Amino acid sequence: MFARVTRVQGSPHRNDDAVRHARETVIPQVGLLRGYKGMYYLLDPDSGKGMLMTLWETREDLDAAAGAAEQWGTDAANTAGASSKPEIDAYEVVLQP
Repeated sequence: MFARVTRVQGSPHRNDDAVRHARETVIPQVGLLRGYKGMYYLLDPDSGKGMLMTLWETREDLDAAAGAAEQWGTDAANTAGASSKPEIDAYEVVLQP
């Protein structure tokens, strides 16, 4: 399994907008892609710092979703009121319960 992690430093005043965007836009779209296994959205409500992690069955699935992920990250940053571009990294999941 593989994970893509997108980190955004948003405005704490835009937390509700960021969560709504993830729920209403990202989740329905990402769920249509091959190999999608799940998503977690972590948010520090005091600072507005957020991290979105999507899980993928194979490296090929992760790579195939890269273009969409970059667009979702940019959209999420704009929705969250971020002053910089999101940071996006990919990882192999090496341990899970």
